[in-house]
Amino acid sequence: SSNNSSNNDNNKNQEETKTTATTSSSSDAQALLQSRFAESNDVMEWILQEDYESLDETLPVSIKELKKRGAHRCWHKHSTFLQHLLGVHNVLRLWDQSKTTARVGLLHSAYSNSYVNLALFDPKHD
Repeated sequence: SSNNSSNNDNNKNQEETKTTATTSSSSDAQALLQSRFAESNDVMEWILQEDYESLDETLPVSIKELKKRGAHRCWHKHSTFLQHLLGVHNVLRLWDQSKTTARVGLLHSAYSNSYVNLALFDPKHD
């Protein structure tokens, strides 16, 4: 009977430990989700406001360089080439990708590619 009582106490302690761990990890996950949601809302708002400086401190300079090379004058599919490049950048940020990944997206075909010949940069010099 004493063994039974001891086993019941051990089982109860294990269940309480599991419940505490689950509650703790659930709270951590919820806090992480809330943080990510807040960041996503910020990113969305910056995109809607065209607040490029808040999205990425290097973005205004990159956009200026793309405009200097005529990206805002080239038509690409359904918009200007600049709008397309910015759209790719923005989608990547909304998908919670890093600023570095979004920068690559911004310039993903600025050197041209096998489908579109809109080379804004010369790979031999730029």
